Amino acid sequence: MSKAIQDFVERAGFSVVRAYCGHGIGRAMHEAPQIPNYWVNGSGRGPRLQRGMTLAVEPMVNVGTYDVEVLSDGWTVVTKDGKLSAHYENTILITDGEPEIFDTKLIDEVMLMDFSIGQVIYSKAGRDKRRPFIILRIDKEYLYLCDGRLRLVNKPKKKKMMHVQPTKVISIEIVERLKSGAELKDSDVRTALKDFLLKEKVSASVKTPRKDAKGNRVKEVVNGKKVTVYDTVQKTVKKDNDSRVAARRRILASLYTVTEMPEGKKKKKANKVNMADKMFDDIAPKYADRNGGYTRMVKIGQRKGDAAEMVVLELV
Repeated sequence: MSKAIQDFVERAGFSVVRAYCGHGIGRAMHEAPQIPNYWVNGSGRGPRLQRGMTLAVEPMVNVGTYDVEVLSDGWTVVTKDGKLSAHYENTILITDGEPEIFDTKLIDEVMLMDFSIGQVIYSKAGRDKRRPFIILRIDKEYLYLCDGRLRLVNKPKKKKMMHVQPTKVISIEIVERLKSGAELKDSDVRTALKDFLLKEKVSASVKTPRKDAKGNRVKEVVNGKKVTVYDTVQKTVKKDNDSRVAARRRILASLYTVTEMPEGKKKKKANKVNMADKMFDDIAPKYADRNGGYTRMVKIGQRKGDAAEMVVLELV
C-alpha cells in the first residue's frame, strides 16, 4: 500500500511527506499499524492486512520537497520550502472480499461511540497537551471541554476528537447535573477531575531505608555523623483518591473560612483561601523530598498555643 502511494505520487512529479503517516483506527483514534505514504525499505513486504482491520489511509503530497517543519505554536505544520501541500484521507475496512470505504456519516458514528458527556479525556495536542478535561457537549467531530480552571463551564474549549485521548472514566455527578439542567459550577468540574487524578496509577521513584538481615536500618558515617542509607526504587503507586478527597472535605468542614488580605497600598480584592488545597498543594510539596517521609504539624486559626486547631500531614 505504501509503495503504491509513493509510486503514484512520484510519477506525477510530486513528493510524499515522510514525517507523518496513516494509521489503524479502532477504540482509540490512533492505533497500529502505521501506514507510511512511502516505501520504508526494500524488504518487499509490510504487515499482512487481515479481516477486521480498519485503516486510516492519508497521503500527504507536496509540490516541492517532502521536508516539513512545525511552527512556533507547536501544532501548525508547513512545507520547509513554502510550496503547496495537499492532505487527503479515507478510512477503509478490510473484509474477506473487497475493502469497504467508510463514508463521512459512518465515520462520524464510529467516532461518537468513543466519547460521552461527562467523560474524562486527555488532550493530545496543542498548548494543553496531556491536560485532563471533562466533556460538556459533543457536536459532530468536536468536543466542548472544561477543566474548571483554564477552561470554564461558560467558556469551554472546542477541540477535535482526533486531538484527545479518551479514558474509561465518566463522572456520574457531572452527567446528572447536565441532564437535570441544574447549575454546573467550575468547582464541580475541578472536584470531579481531582477525584479522577487521585485514582490514577503512577510510576514513582521512592527512597526506602536499607535494612540488614535482622531488619535494622543500615547506617554509614558521613562527615563524622551516622546517617541512614537509602535506596531509590521504582514503584507503581496508586494514588489514594478516596482517603485524600475525604480528608480534604473533612478539613474544609472543620476549619474556619480564611481570607487572604492583599499586601501593598494598591486596592485589591481579598480572596478566600481553600485551606485543604493550601496544605496539600502548597505546604506538603515543600517537605515531600525528605528521606523516609516527614510529619508536618500545621496550626490553623488566629489563636496560639494549645487552643489552635492542628492538622497533621503525613508525607511518605
